[in-house]
Amino acid sequence: MEFNYDKENVIVCQLHKPYNFLQFEFLKFGTEREHLKEYTENDKKQRISEILELKQQGLSNVKIAKKFGVSEGAIRKWLKAEENKN
Repeated sequence: MEFNYDKENVIVCQLHKPYNFLQFEFLKFGTEREHLKEYTENDKKQRISEILELKQQGLSNVKIAKKFGVSEGAIRKWLKAEENKN
């Protein structure tokens, strides 16, 4: 039997430790979209505001990136986009 898993068909599990071994317990099938956070325009503005504040405080792009869980390149790109707006 062959199973195809893609963005529209993902396995949803939870960690379970009934005895001495940790294992995955199947819950259901779902879609990727159900598990990804969707950012609103307000969320994006808030994030940029926080990044600008941290940059003004003297934090490096690398440290800001770690705080937000993104790459240093993403921070650089967002800061450059803000510079181009002004």
